[in-house]
Amino acid sequence: MRRRLATVVMLGAMLPAGADEAWRQLYVDAAVSVSIDASSLSRREQTWVFRERELLHAPALDQASMRRIREIRYLRQADCAANRLSTLSLAVFSEHGVMVHYEARQPEAALWDAPRSSREVRLLEAVCGPA
Repeated sequence: MRRRLATVVMLGAMLPAGADEAWRQLYVDAAVSVSIDASSLSRREQTWVFRERELLHAPALDQASMRRIREIRYLRQADCAANRLSTLSLAVFSEHGVMVHYEARQPEAALWDAPRSSREVRLLEAVCGPA
């Protein structure tokens, strides 16, 4: 619990002055900025549930709707003991804030994966603390 509190405090320290209070930036590269909502962090049995947001620096084209995608929001859960992530919901938004795609699954139907990218490793570290 102390480690979790230290992680949330660390996330708060990473927030630039004047930025949106809820979202804490974890990762930025040329393509995307990844943030989590530290206030959404909650325990569900043996996992932690949290909201994640990816802001695309260069909008991508959604092939189904032909809209330019600017933001993707996730509801994720992290199993710290097993070092794995699951996506409970995914919402894709256009440049103008219109939701163009949404999918969700129940927590008991979660598809668990080990982190597949440096972004997902950073998400796990932010939620679970360093390994």
